[in-house]
Amino acid sequence: MDNPQNEKFILDEDTWELMLHDEWMISFCSPLITTCFKFDHIWSKFAKEMRLQHTDINVAIMKLEYSQTFKRFSLHDMPLILHVKDGIFRKLPVANSVEEFKELAFAKWRDVEPLSFWQQPNGVLMSAYIRYIRAINSIYIWLDVSYENATWLIRIGLLLILAMIVTAICGICTSKRD
Repeated sequence: MDNPQNEKFILDEDTWELMLHDEWMISFCSPLITTCFKFDHIWSKFAKEMRLQHTDINVAIMKLEYSQTFKRFSLHDMPLILHVKDGIFRKLPVANSVEEFKELAFAKWRDVEPLSFWQQPNGVLMSAYIRYIRAINSIYIWLDVSYENATWLIRIGLLLILAMIVTAICGICTSKRD
C-alpha cells in the first residue's frame, strides 16, 4: 500500500476492512478530548518513523465521523490503540513516547490477548449489529426525509388499531348472545 507522505493512513467506515490484511496499528482519538492532542502528535511522529524505517507495519488513524465506527470497535475510552495482524485484533495500552509505541509494535503486542469473538469488529455478531443499526438509520431517514411517509404510517397504524377495537367489540357482542 502506498503512502507517499510518510504519514499515517486515515481509515473510515468505508475503508476499515483494509486492516484485515497484513499488520496494522490503529489509533482512535477524538479532537474533542484533551488527552488526544498530545497523543495525536506522538502518534504522527511514530507513523512517520515507522514509514521511514520501511517496516511491514501499517500505521493508521480511524476517522470517528460515523456512529457505526464507535459501535464496531467498542469505543468506550480514548485514546485507544488496536494492533491487527491478519484480522486478529488486540487492544494495546496507550504509550507516551515514540519508543514505547515501537516496543508495542515490534514485541509487546504478543503479550496481549486477542479481543473476544463478540468484540471482533469483523465478527459475525458485530456485522449483524452494524446491519441492524444501518437498517434503523435507513428507516429513520425514510421517515424524516418525507413527512408524508410518517403521516401515512401513522394513519395505517391508527386504522389497524381501529380494526382491532372493532374486532374486539364484535367478539364481545357475539359472546354475549351465546
